[in-house]
Amino acid sequence: GLNLAEHLFTRLGARLALLGRSRLPEPAQWAAAAIDPQTPADVRALLKRLAPLHAERDDITVVYADLNRREQLATAIDATIERFGRIDVIVHGAGRVDAAAFASAADTGPSVVEAQYSPKLRGLFQLIELMRGREPKRWILHSSISSILGGLGLAAYAGVNAVLDAVAR
Repeated sequence: GLNLAEHLFTRLGARLALLGRSRLPEPAQWAAAAIDPQTPADVRALLKRLAPLHAERDDITVVYADLNRREQLATAIDATIERFGRIDVIVHGAGRVDAAAFASAADTGPSVVEAQYSPKLRGLFQLIELMRGREPKRWILHSSISSILGGLGLAAYAGVNAVLDAVAR
């Protein structure tokens, strides 16, 4: 997702509102926080990529929301529209890839299904609902080849991505 965002920003001049579950410092502090050893390593890595974009032009923001929390998502969408006037394209690439989100088909229970369903589908359905009446020109939905090929330990993941493919169609 971040690779795509960087490309859209630098090559196509897109203005970006990136949705994240972690709160980041204000954009003016990104460059300093990116080299501050007190900043967690994963946040430093992210800020090292975001800071140069912000330095190039002030057309990037990170809005905080958990896709599973409708009120947070609504606030993030409203803040984005207030900042940029409209949303032209939504790129939905949410998903969980930690070990708890995968299991063999025999071991796939409700927790594994929920781990896959919650960000990818529940998040998308809430986005669709919250964008009614102010629909973007385009939606880009990140799926997976596993929706066709499957794979060991990928039963829930493949199923959720197959539903995502059907929604896209």
